[in-house]
Amino acid sequence: MISHPRLVLLLSFIYFSIFLKGQNCCEQDDITTLCYLSSSDYCQNPNDNCTRYSLDGLYMKNALKLKLENSAFFGANGIANCTVQLEKLGKNFNQLELDDLKCDIIFLPALPLNPANENLEHDKTFFPKTILDEVYEWSTRCDDHLVIAAQGETSYWGYEVRGVIQNPSRAVSSSQNDFFNGPFGLLDNFELDGGFNGVFTEQANGQILAIDNSGKPSILLDLATNDLMLSDIGIFCSDGAGKISEGNQIENDNDKLALNIFAYACNLAGSPFLINESIELCESFVELSDGTMASDTGVFSVVLPNETGCDTTVRVKVIPCEIVNIPNIFSPNRDGRNDFFNVITESEITIEEFQVFNRWGQLVYNNERPENGWDGTYKGEAAPPGVYIYRIIYSNSIGTRTTPEIGDVTLMR
Repeated sequence: MISHPRLVLLLSFIYFSIFLKGQNCCEQDDITTLCYLSSSDYCQNPNDNCTRYSLDGLYMKNALKLKLENSAFFGANGIANCTVQLEKLGKNFNQLELDDLKCDIIFLPALPLNPANENLEHDKTFFPKTILDEVYEWSTRCDDHLVIAAQGETSYWGYEVRGVIQNPSRAVSSSQNDFFNGPFGLLDNFELDGGFNGVFTEQANGQILAIDNSGKPSILLDLATNDLMLSDIGIFCSDGAGKISEGNQIENDNDKLALNIFAYACNLAGSPFLINESIELCESFVELSDGTMASDTGVFSVVLPNETGCDTTVRVKVIPCEIVNIPNIFSPNRDGRNDFFNVITESEITIEEFQVFNRWGQLVYNNERPENGWDGTYKGEAAPPGVYIYRIIYSNSIGTRTTPEIGDVTLMR
């Protein structure tokens, strides 16, 4: 029997193509398989600096990994209502191995050690491009495939990070409030306390989920792939590189955040065809995702067909229109009328930023009394009459931040 190498290659290609195209992206089971790469497989000169930033590395194996393996957290009857199975990937994995393992989530470690000089360069990745090619291809093959990437590894998705974070970070999008108000608890913010402390400086095609105290993004959802991008691997680290506690229990807010992120990832990978949206009813009706109209507030579910055969369910929360008025004049003369400059509304809003500047650009008020607003004083003294510039950012009842409201107000005495 004569074997022709070109024929063998062609048949192998056809088989591989049919195998991949034949995968049922809608198929789900009761287990979410979290596949992870080990940094030690890719370190040319393995040492602590190179190997410690992966799930089986120094900063995670005795902390985050133990929490993910805790069946009380991620089990059939666990808090997250999601059973997670951890699988370590081989060094030179391919699409067939990922399918054989039934990976739902791929967790990328950080590989910041430059093999040329053994310097830590946290804003870069030193993974072989072929490996990142495989991860990205797997992510884009099915809607329910999810990658969690951090730090320099996000550069493959088109992002740039720099170590200039200003603590704390907090949520900005209510649709992702599961991170901050998820099954593992409520937290207002989180802090990074490692050697890098990164934020995103280039956002590519990402929806901002969390920002630091200066407004720079720290967590993003890549809209092209639906993958999670984090500016710093320290969110998942312990032992000085982050604030995750040792052991398999929850001890602090950073523990809650990390587990909420994996719970969200688990739900996203396990239920990829459910989208939550919130819209305001400002007219007599509002159009939903499928073209139907809603004239009342409430929660509506619509189903959108998908070309892959996996229908997408969109759950839309219709809320009352936020009506906000910002006065253009006030008179702080203590007569009980118009004594404070503040936002006027009957809606449920939260003032996030409220700044007032005089005509020379000096900051005279910085949200010191959010319940009342500015009383017309500066450093304990009555500010002179005149025109002042304000900058106000508020979030509505579903947590969505507005773009800055900038205008002028006249102070009269």
